[in-house]
Amino acid sequence: MVVCLPAALATSSRLTVHPAMSRSRPACTTSGELGRILDQLRRLSSGELDAEALMHLGVLCQEACSVLIPTRHYLEQRERVRRFEDATHLIDREAGRVLAKILNDMIAQ
Repeated sequence: MVVCLPAALATSSRLTVHPAMSRSRPACTTSGELGRILDQLRRLSSGELDAEALMHLGVLCQEACSVLIPTRHYLEQRERVRRFEDATHLIDREAGRVLAKILNDMIAQ
């Protein structure tokens, strides 16, 4: 995912989007980008906020939202998988096959 902001306002960021169903942690690039954004926010908070600083603050907020989108998606998918596993942990192999066939037949219709 590439986040492009107006050139007059500042920067663009490149993020790595992780697979939706991955059980691993979100991509390190996302964490690094968020750390960079937080560092810049800390620097801004220690100074005076003129018009340029406020514009930069707005850009940083947009970047932070963009960085957090893949993380949010990852957490939602992880929770969805957890709920599915909780709901189906008592189903044996044969019942699972029957359930999968029913669902595949429903999808095919």
